[in-house]
Amino acid sequence: MKTAMPVAYAGFDILYPCLTALEAAGCHVMEVFTCPTDQKYEFNDQVRAFAEERHVPCTTERVTPADLARLRANGCRLLLSAGYYYLLPVDPELCAVNVHPALLPEGRGPWPTAWALLNGIERIGVTLHRVGAKFDEGDIVLQEPLDVLPEDDLETLTDRAAALAADLCARLVRDFDHLMASARPQGPGGSWWPMPGKARATITRETSPEQADRILRAVCGFPCWLEGADGVEREIVRARFEPGETGLAYGAESTLPSGAAAIAVNGGRVIVPPAGGRRQDGADSLPR
Repeated sequence: MKTAMPVAYAGFDILYPCLTALEAAGCHVMEVFTCPTDQKYEFNDQVRAFAEERHVPCTTERVTPADLARLRANGCRLLLSAGYYYLLPVDPELCAVNVHPALLPEGRGPWPTAWALLNGIERIGVTLHRVGAKFDEGDIVLQEPLDVLPEDDLETLTDRAAALAADLCARLVRDFDHLMASARPQGPGGSWWPMPGKARATITRETSPEQADRILRAVCGFPCWLEGADGVEREIVRARFEPGETGLAYGAESTLPSGAAAIAVNGGRVIVPPAGGRRQDGADSLPR
C-alpha cells in the first residue's frame, strides 16, 4: 500500500480547492498555515474548518524558518502556498511551491486576475513554481493557460483559476519527484502587474463605458468607487454596468423595483445592488 505523502499548506479561502485536491490525491496534510483575514472581503473559514475537522494544527502566525525546520524533521515533503499573503522563508532541504494565477514570467504581482480584467488581457493562466528569495520568480514546475472570457468578472475568473490550480496541484503530488527535478528557470524578462490602486478603480464622468464595465468586473466583490455629479466619491461593491443611452445627466440616480440603485454614467448606468451576501475571492497576495 502506497504511503501518504506528508505535506503542509499555507493559504486562505481564495484557493481552497488546492487544499482539498492535495487530500484527494492521497496526501497527508500535516499542518495548515493561514492568514488573518478581514472576514468581510477575504475569509479563512474553509481552511480553518478543514484543519479542525481533521485535527490538523492550524495557525494564523506567519511561517518562520523554525516552522520549516520542524516540518522537515517530521518528514514533510512539500509546503504548498496557495493564496498566502507572505513570502515564505526558503529552506534548501524542504520543497516549497507557490500557486500563482498568471503565466509566469508574465503577470508577476499581487492580483493578476483583477489586473487582467481591468486591462482587457485575454489570457492568463496558473503557474506552480518553486518558492524563491523574491515573489513570483522561482523555477516553474507546472503551468497551464486560462482564457479570460468576455463575460468573466473577478469571481468567475477566480473560480476557474482555482479549479485549474487544484488540478495542477493534484498532478504535482502524483508525479512529484519527476516534476520537481524537471522544474525550469523563468528566464529573463517578464512583467509585473501592480495592485490596482483607487485611481484605477474609480468611475468618473470621464470614464468610458468600456472601462466602467472593466472596473466593475475587475473588482467584483470588493469595493470600487463612483464619483457623483457633485464630485463626491461613493464606495460601491458588486455593482454591474448596463450599457445603453439613458438620456439622463451624469450621476442621476433612481431606485429599481429590486431595491438596487441605478446611476447614470457615460454610455449606460451602474446598477448597485442592496447589500448582499459575501464571496470568498481576493488577491493572490496582498500588497507587500
